[in-house]
Amino acid sequence: MEKATVKTSAPRAQLDAAAEQKRVQELKEKYTEYQLIEEQVKEIKQQVQKMDGQLADLVSIQEGLEDFKTVADGSEVLVPVSNGIFLQANLASNKKLLVNVGSSVVVEKSFDDTQKLLGDQEVEISIYREQLLAHLNKMLVQMQHLQEQLEKMINEQVPERTH
Repeated sequence: MEKATVKTSAPRAQLDAAAEQKRVQELKEKYTEYQLIEEQVKEIKQQVQKMDGQLADLVSIQEGLEDFKTVADGSEVLVPVSNGIFLQANLASNKKLLVNVGSSVVVEKSFDDTQKLLGDQEVEISIYREQLLAHLNKMLVQMQHLQEQLEKMINEQVPERTH
């Protein structure tokens, strides 16, 4: 009779070990998924910050253009060359602006057309930013769900190890 008990306990131990190994593998997979989502969340947050910067720049440019409309032809102006670097210039005309439309192509546009272009860019960035924020919120919910699953899996394993 003892031999029968020994024979049945060995396969049971193997089953317990296999089940434990499966749980550990599931735990690793969930944790890896959690880490991947966490990285994506960081990237999205960085993208949102960049968009916030772009939106602030667009607002600043629009305000500058509005102020520039009142400058008389022939006035001396400071032209930004780079961040914090300016050169003095005489304004030939404040009726038209030269706008880079991509691929090093510059076209002449009126103030109103330029402001509309900037406004359109602002709307596009704002829409994309909102889409990113919605996606970010979904990912945060998914992270929370995974965290709860991980905690549950860990808590379920702890009592088994104490037996």
